[in-house]
Order: sequence, then structure tokens, then C-alpha cells
Amino acid sequence: MDGHPARAVDRATGRSRDRLDAGRRGYGLLVSGVLLDGRVGAADAAFSVRNGITEPGVVQPVAPERSGSPESQVPWTSLGRQGRSFTGTGPSAEQIAAFRDGPARTPIRAYAGLETAPTAEDRARVAVDDLARAGGFDRGTLVVVTTTARGGWTRARWTRSST
Repeated sequence: MDGHPARAVDRATGRSRDRLDAGRRGYGLLVSGVLLDGRVGAADAAFSVRNGITEPGVVQPVAPERSGSPESQVPWTSLGRQGRSFTGTGPSAEQIAAFRDGPARTPIRAYAGLETAPTAEDRARVAVDDLARAGGFDRGTLVVVTTTARGGWTRARWTRSST
């Protein structure tokens, strides 16, 4: 039996089309989209349960260079678990200065969580606005790290190597 989604739709609807027919491709996209949307929705539901957790040792930043700080445009509670971990940890200017044996500035960490704004475009705009507020565009180096899928994770080694 052929398990291709478009052929399954053909069998279910009693319709048969040429393999290159645009309708068949549309069926494939529709079925794939429905399955993918279902999986993404399930992942969102699974992550949302843990999204309200703040990991031990993670505290709201007081440095204005971090999203979620009192000066930030991004509320600490909207960052989600991974966003709070990203902005609430990381080296201080003093730690970096000791490591490199020279002066250092407080690293800027901007982040917008799923609860920060309703759409990905709005969240990106909020993160960029908060980055600008913190002076991120005045620095000599700007590193942009996107999160993986919908869990909000970033690759820690990417952010560690940029400070």
C-alpha cells in the first residue's frame, strides 16, 4: 500500500489525479500542514507547562542591559523559562574583566518570550526595541542568536562565546 499523503486523500475522496497535478500537491501540503500544525500545537502545550518555571539560581536581572530588568520594556514574567534563564544568568562585566585581564562592559541580553507579544513579528520588534534601549547598537559587536523551534532554547555555547 502506498502511504503518500496525497494518495491517501485521493483514496478517501475517490478522486485520482496525475502525479504532477497541482491539486495533488495541494493535498500533500494540506495534509502535511495539518499534521505539522498538530505536532507544533502539541509541542506548544508541552512546553507551556514548563514555561512558567524559573530554574533554581535564576533571578530577575537588575542590570538595565538585560531584558526583564526593571528598566526593560519586556516584563520578566513574559520571558518564559528559557528567556528568564538567558537574561537572568550570564557573566557580569566584572567576571569578563577578570577573565580577559582588562576592562569590560556588562553584556546586553535581549529576549522576547512567547507571552511577550502575540506574533513572532511583534516579539521580534519588542526584542529589537529592547536591544536598542539597552544600547546594543552602540556596541562594537552584535551577536544575534535565534531560539530553536518553539521551546525558546538557545545554544549556550553560542551565547557564551560572544561575551
